[in-house]
Amino acid sequence: MATADSHAALIEQAWVVRKCFDMTEETPHFAILVTWHGSVASESAGWKRLTEVLDLPGSFTVFTDTHDKQQARRVRQWCPQPVYRRGRS
Repeated sequence: MATADSHAALIEQAWVVRKCFDMTEETPHFAILVTWHGSVASESAGWKRLTEVLDLPGSFTVFTDTHDKQQARRVRQWCPQPVYRRGRS
């Protein structure tokens, strides 16, 4: 079975923010922005594999700035520095 660590090699950078809603929610929702190391053509397959192994306390959406520039801009405003950078621990 694949692990999140095995997929991390495909990720160049990642930002994670918890989305807040006006109404009370029992389950948090996270927005995860990733930039991929390598071909843009592999993004869809990469994020699909990543969503299969992520274990977060709530729901989440994984996307790239290639597919959703406006949401990516918002995530970078809320979280200016990536929480993960390839090659850094």
